[in-house]
Amino acid sequence: MDFVYNLVVVLHLLGMAALVGGWLAFARGAASVEVMTWGARAQVVTGLVLVGLAEGVSSLDKHVNNPKIGVKLVVALAAAACIEIARARANRGQPVNRGLVTAAGGLGVLNVLVAALWH
Repeated sequence: MDFVYNLVVVLHLLGMAALVGGWLAFARGAASVEVMTWGARAQVVTGLVLVGLAEGVSSLDKHVNNPKIGVKLVVALAAAACIEIARARANRGQPVNRGLVTAAGGLGVLNVLVAALWH
């Protein structure tokens, strides 16, 4: 089960890389809203899977900090909502909303900071 957990961690980190990396690419003029959208989706789904595995599989011996997870979930959902709205508007032919994209990227960075600094 350790392998499965670690594989989901890798997918979680790849989602973060897509969200934050896509935001940095967007800031330099690249069209990366799709990449950011899939990264945000991956963050939410893999984050929930990680918490479920940590809580449900006793052999992993993981301790879950529930207040921290709650904050990270709210931030991840806000980031996903921002980029989903920006993507939906762009798909309808409207210009990409830089504010929503920036908010999603900034929230992705905030989630990294919460993960790394909250012990």
